[in-house]
Amino acid sequence: MMTFSWHGLSAATFTAAFAASVLGTLAAACISLAAIQTLPRRLLIVTALTWLLPCLCAALLLPLLIRPHPPSLSLAFWQGLLLLPACLLGPCLALSRLTPDTVRTARALGANARTRLRLIWLPILAPTLSLTTLINLALDAMNALMHGFA
Repeated sequence: MMTFSWHGLSAATFTAAFAASVLGTLAAACISLAAIQTLPRRLLIVTALTWLLPCLCAALLLPLLIRPHPPSLSLAFWQGLLLLPACLLGPCLALSRLTPDTVRTARALGANARTRLRLIWLPILAPTLSLTTLINLALDAMNALMHGFA
C-alpha cells in the first residue's frame, strides 16, 4: 500500500491539521456573525482591515515561532482562529451596500423571513460568502501544510 508523504507530512497529519484549522475558521465565522449582529458595520470594516495582515502573518508564522514537539492540533485550531479578519471582511463589505430601508420596506410589504432571505440576503451575501469560504479553505490548507514544518 502506497502512503502519501510530502516533506515528512503524512496524509493523516495533513487531514487532522486541516480539520483543526477548519474548526478554528468556523469558530472565527461564528464570532464574525455575532459581531456583525451587534457592532456597527463601519467599525467592523475598519477593524477587519486593520487586523487582516497581522493576523494572516501570525497564522503563517505561528508554527515557526512556537515549534511544539510533537506538533499539536490545537496550534492548527489557533491558526484557523487567526483567520477571523478574513472571515469578517467580506460579509461586512457586502452588508454595507445594503440600506436599512430595503429590509424595512420588504417587511412592510408583507415579506416573511424566508422570502426576505431568498430575495434580499442571499443575492447580496452568496457571492461574497462563496469567495470568503474558498479563500479561507485555501488558507486552512496553507495552515495544514505549515503544520508539517513545525
